[in-house]
Amino acid sequence: MCVLAIGGWARGYLLLMGIVFLALSPRPAAAYVILTERVGGKIGAYYWSVEEMPISLVVDGGESGLGDIDVLSFVAEELRKWEEAPYAFVRFSLEGMTQEAIDLEALEDDSSPFLLIGDHRQEIVFDPDGEILSWMGLDPESILGLGFPVVEGVDPEVPGTFTGEIVDGFVLINTSGEQDPESVKATLIHEVGHFLGLGHTPFWLSLVGDDENGDGHVSLSEIDFSRVPTMFPFALPDDALANTLEPDDIAAISALYPEPDF
Repeated sequence: MCVLAIGGWARGYLLLMGIVFLALSPRPAAAYVILTERVGGKIGAYYWSVEEMPISLVVDGGESGLGDIDVLSFVAEELRKWEEAPYAFVRFSLEGMTQEAIDLEALEDDSSPFLLIGDHRQEIVFDPDGEILSWMGLDPESILGLGFPVVEGVDPEVPGTFTGEIVDGFVLINTSGEQDPESVKATLIHEVGHFLGLGHTPFWLSLVGDDENGDGHVSLSEIDFSRVPTMFPFALPDDALANTLEPDDIAAISALYPEPDF
């Protein structure tokens, strides 16, 4: 199942969910979700202002849990996929690695420049031992990551008039346990989608399956996972298939951040 946490944007694991998802009919179409909020009778979509482009990001300079991988290039590759989405205008500016680790000690230190929320710095943080997730009250055994956009006027800790404009945020990636790079890539691109204001895509896996037996049911072995949207809320059996944007993801990001000529 998908575990909801801190605003509801956590990823869970795809376990034996096929029976529930695949046996139902008729099959609804997939549809992207843009995060919205109702405050004082006003509904607004979450978005980064065009004036804020490129969105500045710093990457955790502490232990990444990724071994000898060039972390900055690793992150840049996944950000670039959102930037290169057709018909969308999204730009990032990677400001490099932090000189200090953004770990639990730093987050508990009120004098630290990196507090995740309220510091008006956008961080990509790695949690190689699961301590940060545990500190947040989440289970590092089941949560792969968080993408958290912050808007004014929704939470008392972020006062102001609600407009939906994102003013801060962070991405937290769980690299504890035996996480291979492809899995981390899939989580990172997904959580950046949340950071940009996208929600989970309600998607029926049977839409990309082939009922080879003609019995009206689609088994997990008959699903083309390469066509499942990145913003699907569960990890896929093959993580390499989950770190590319699919048509539904592209439609979502281009609707929220359309190119000037689109």
